Amino acid sequence: MENEMDSDDYNLHDENVQLFETVVRYSSLATRKQPETLLLFGLSGSGKTSIVNTIFNELTGIPDSALQAGSGSTQSKTLDFKYVNCGILQENIIDFDLQSKIGAIIGNLPNIIDCAGKGNVNDEQAKEILRHTLTGRIPPGTSIAALEELQNKKGVGCLNVVLPPCNPEWAVTKIIFVQSAADSIPEQLLDMLHDVLSEHDDQAGRDQYGSYQDATITVQDFQDKKDKLATALGIKNNVGDNCIPWASYCDTVRMPSPKVQNSVLKLLRQIQCPKPVEHTGVPLPRITLLQSWRLNLNAFFTTSSCRTYVLIFVICTLVAAFLWLIAQ
Repeated sequence: MENEMDSDDYNLHDENVQLFETVVRYSSLATRKQPETLLLFGLSGSGKTSIVNTIFNELTGIPDSALQAGSGSTQSKTLDFKYVNCGILQENIIDFDLQSKIGAIIGNLPNIIDCAGKGNVNDEQAKEILRHTLTGRIPPGTSIAALEELQNKKGVGCLNVVLPPCNPEWAVTKIIFVQSAADSIPEQLLDMLHDVLSEHDDQAGRDQYGSYQDATITVQDFQDKKDKLATALGIKNNVGDNCIPWASYCDTVRMPSPKVQNSVLKLLRQIQCPKPVEHTGVPLPRITLLQSWRLNLNAFFTTSSCRTYVLIFVICTLVAAFLWLIAQ
């Protein structure tokens, strides 16, 4: 019968229930100060806009007939095309079961920057725009075409002058590199991402994830490409949930789909997973003047230079005593 699910769908259903509860729990934590800001990065047509649309549809319950999937030729020409809280508003949620659960955590859902791809390139113009996107200097709604035109007229580096200071609310906290399983890995694009991230020590710990748009290829081809992408992203030894096979709603994948839901929930679980809280420690007690003198004296007499002075003093004293004895 059409309404019957196969065994894989039954297994995924139970897993998806647990995943959904985990996502809600992570998103409800009181320690979360502000939503994560994600940068979807990859080639044009790799499926970045499809990911946004699929997350939106899955969390609102909107049927696939309302889905407007993007493509490489129709994607926004802005690097900071931002979806606040996954683009979801309370009135968007039409599924009754989701209204209370998702409605309670909308404000903590991640913001998404759908980065329109320029192709497999690694040039200074693109690096400059990417750099300012990551650090939060490009305000939402800025035309990337206008920035590129300014670069062409004034040269690379002009954005340092015209853009506002870094805004923590615009800064990217996590990067998702989107790779279609049917395409070759864009090594130059990955090199550019690596170069920009390696420029700043404070960006070295930025979370990066690999994602695959679902495609019809052999299992071995998929695994080979997954290994290559993991190596390029520097997560080869810790792939796990950092590399998530993805399936979007499309003409051949209709809503609801346990497979698509599984992809969405695994991605959101990884994004919303809380980081360990840093312990700042107890401040040192106030040091009195007498304690300060004692500490300074102790530091002086324990240094190598002090030991050298003492040794010279002892030697000079012995020589002086020897000369005095001879003189007597």
